[in-house]
Amino acid sequence: STEIKALKKECKAAVAGHTASWLSLGIKATAAEIRNQLTECILDIVFAVSEDLPDEHHFQQKVTELKKNGILRLAKIQLTEIMNLLATRKKVQLRLAQWKQRTAKNNSQDDSRFATFQQLLNELLPKDFLTTNNRTDFADVTRYMRALALRIERAEHSPAKDSQKEQRITPFLKTYQPDKQYLNSATDCCREVALYQTMIQEFRVSVFAPELGTAFPVSEKRLKKQWQIIENTCRTME
Repeated sequence: STEIKALKKECKAAVAGHTASWLSLGIKATAAEIRNQLTECILDIVFAVSEDLPDEHHFQQKVTELKKNGILRLAKIQLTEIMNLLATRKKVQLRLAQWKQRTAKNNSQDDSRFATFQQLLNELLPKDFLTTNNRTDFADVTRYMRALALRIERAEHSPAKDSQKEQRITPFLKTYQPDKQYLNSATDCCREVALYQTMIQEFRVSVFAPELGTAFPVSEKRLKKQWQIIENTCRTME
C-alpha cells in the first residue's frame, strides 16, 4: 500500500541518517537489511503480531484502530521510539567508554565493573532487537538505559556505594539464572517469568536511579513473591 511504501522510505532515511547509532549497536547487516528489519519490526508492532493468534473480537478492534488512526501515523510513533532508543544507547556506550578512559588514567580502572555495565547495556538492547519476538516496551528500555547511565556516573565517584547497591540485586539474579528452562514451558509460566524479568529491571531503576521512577511498585518482598508464583505456576506445567 501507499502507507507501507512511505514507511519504507522513512526507515531508509532513519538508517542512512543515523549510521553511527547503528554501528554503535554492533549490528552485522547492510543498510538495506537493517531498513527491511526495521520496517518489519514496526509493522509487527503496529499490527500487534505475536505468536498467539488474536480472537476475532481483538482482531476487529485492531483493524478499526488502524483504519481510524492510519498505519503510517502509528508506524512513525514506533519509529521515533526506536530511534530514541538507539540514540540513548549510543550516549550510554560513549559514557561507558569515557568512564573507562578516565579510570585508566588515574589508576582506578575496574575491568569487572566495566564488563558488568557493558553486559547490562548489551542485554537491554541486543544486536538482534529488531528481529526478536521478545520486545519490551521501547520507552521502558530507554528509561532502563538512562538509569544505567546514571549508575555509571555515580559508580565513578563512589564505587563502594555501587557495589553495596548491587548486593540488593544479586540474590534475585542468582535465583533467576538457573531457571531459564522455564522460558520454554507453557504460556502462563512464560508470562510470569517475563514479569519477573521486568520487575528486576524496574528494581534496578529504583535502586540506582530512583529519580527516574518505576512503571509500578517493586521491592525485594514483591520479587520474592513473584518468584514463588513462578515456582508454583511452572512446576504445575511440568
